[in-house]
Amino acid sequence: MMELGNCTKVAELIKKSRNTVQAWVKLFNEGGLEAIAPDSPPGRPSRLSDEQKEELKTDVMTPPRELGYDFSNWEGKSVAEHVHIKFGVSFTARNAQKLLHALGFTLQRPKYKFPKADPEKQEEFIRDFKKNWILLDQTT
Repeated sequence: MMELGNCTKVAELIKKSRNTVQAWVKLFNEGGLEAIAPDSPPGRPSRLSDEQKEELKTDVMTPPRELGYDFSNWEGKSVAEHVHIKFGVSFTARNAQKLLHALGFTLQRPKYKFPKADPEKQEEFIRDFKKNWILLDQTT
């Protein structure tokens, strides 16, 4: 900061208020870099303990039907319901999605397969569909 001259110039440069920069300088002068670093991350503390999060992680890796549910895939709404039943903590579907993401999960949908389908008939359908689509496109 010595090269820049004063707190106002530094505040403009880093897009913070002059008062914020002055508070940081005061903290630094009193306790060094350790005094400036925050003690804990900002924001509200988690509503689930680390142990509960680990339990949830294990549960989500288990198919829902094995846990007695009547659905096959974990989604935000179903995870929120599970957390409420198991831990008594309410989450919105969106916050349950965020929790899953924080635990390292990503949304994945099953790819459906039709074992009785005839691959040759499927190919024929696709070829016919493309022909009709091209013909339809040329008439307009």
